Amino acid sequence: MADLKDRTHDYKEKKQKKILRRAKWENWKKTQEMFYKKSSTNYHKWDVFESSESEHSDDEPIVPKDNPTFQAMEQDIKERGFRRKRDKKQATILKNRGNDMMKRGLYKTANQCYSEGLELCRDFFVMYTNRALARIKICMY
Repeated sequence: MADLKDRTHDYKEKKQKKILRRAKWENWKKTQEMFYKKSSTNYHKWDVFESSESEHSDDEPIVPKDNPTFQAMEQDIKERGFRRKRDKKQATILKNRGNDMMKRGLYKTANQCYSEGLELCRDFFVMYTNRALARIKICMY
């Protein structure tokens, strides 16, 4: 008889926990629905939107053409872009050379190639992992 009472008591506790979890779940769902309603955007309103400004998308941007400061900035941007492309190309060559050295088992040379490539192009993330592998192979932690 005591065993039966223990079982019913355990069953009631499990049922109470289940009801509590269900209530928490329903509360969470309601909270998420309220949050979504507050943060969502009604895109249907965009279909009827009309800008008060006239569209000048075909016009060139308003930049002083004769201003020497803007001309110097434009020249600097072009030079940096050219240098960046050149450095990226050279870094790719160094990466491929490092990959070849890794295949041959020349890990120190591969490490040097990857390091030189990273000096040229700091955001070439593949070379960081390649260099790390080369350094692991030569126990340079």
